[in-house]
Amino acid sequence: MKIYFRELTIDDIPDIKAISKNIWDGEDYIPQVIEKWLQDKNCMNYGAFMDENLDEIVGFGRVKLYNDKLAWLEGGRVNVKYQNQGIGREMTNFAINYACKVKANVAQFDTSSKNQGSNALAKFFGFKKKKSMNVLNAERKDIKQFKPISLDVKKVMVKEAKELYKHFNIGPGGINL
Repeated sequence: MKIYFRELTIDDIPDIKAISKNIWDGEDYIPQVIEKWLQDKNCMNYGAFMDENLDEIVGFGRVKLYNDKLAWLEGGRVNVKYQNQGIGREMTNFAINYACKVKANVAQFDTSSKNQGSNALAKFFGFKKKKSMNVLNAERKDIKQFKPISLDVKKVMVKEAKELYKHFNIGPGGINL
């Protein structure tokens, strides 16, 4: 199957929102951030199409560049009626190739452990699981023992926070490009 790509524009927002309404049980975050993403100059927001005329968006995603070295792949979505046809694989390949083209050294991404498609893509492309977390929900009244945790918190300015962030060991295991 041949997939065609182009950079997304503001005109694509209705189609992006239409795809997103069926993702994560209608709770997808993309509709809240897509306008901001499309204004960001330090990334590539791409659409995937099944026809050369680029008529119908079947998927979309984003490659955000950090520090000229890290490419963060995010927001990859495939229209539910086109899932399991290899489009996600083509989109991930496109995103990785774009990251290489702009000379990023590493590509990383984040996904839910419940997202079987994204986890299969991660394995296929050689990403390594680096960190994981679980979210547990409980009513406070149901928690039998609750001890407050004392945290040593230091207030830092934005510039210092950005510098410290570079040294955090977070995110999924990337692939070297």
